[in-house]
Amino acid sequence: TTTTVAATLALCTGLREGEICGLQWGDLNAESGALRIERSIGEGTGGSYVKRPKTDRARTIYLPRPALDTLGGWRAARVAEWREFGLTGPSANDYIIGYPDGRYLPPTMLSREWNALSKALGVMGTAGRRCTFHDLRHTWATLFIAGGGDAVTAANNLGHASPSMTLNIYAAADPNAQRQAPRL
Repeated sequence: TTTTVAATLALCTGLREGEICGLQWGDLNAESGALRIERSIGEGTGGSYVKRPKTDRARTIYLPRPALDTLGGWRAARVAEWREFGLTGPSANDYIIGYPDGRYLPPTMLSREWNALSKALGVMGTAGRRCTFHDLRHTWATLFIAGGGDAVTAANNLGHASPSMTLNIYAAADPNAQRQAPRL
């Protein structure tokens, strides 16, 4: 489903919800695994709209194999779905997380769908509360840093202005880090 594909992307990349909703098929290079983050979907009083990513700059991230496999299967399913409607596609400008006519799915709709799915599956966060879609981004970052991932790559994936910002947020997120630190 749209929600599981979006959740896989969040867990494999740390992208923001609006950035995931803003991905178009033309942003993906399936051969190299490169994914361009060119736009985000914002929400305001007048509804949703296309905008630049949060730091106002495009960036490239690289997808791990599980995300590429998920997107490959999703694209095949979308092609079949489009054929049912007598359409060809999806085209490069169609949104990966979107409707059969190529429009994007607004982030609020993705949040609602995620909340229903996580409730049905009983997905709980570490603080004993329901896991939000944004929590998937934090999960990726925490696991990436705790697993030895470098701060520059983490900052790029997360769209942070600097690696120090990423480390300020996530370096202390691992509760075992202090216990594992050498005692002086």
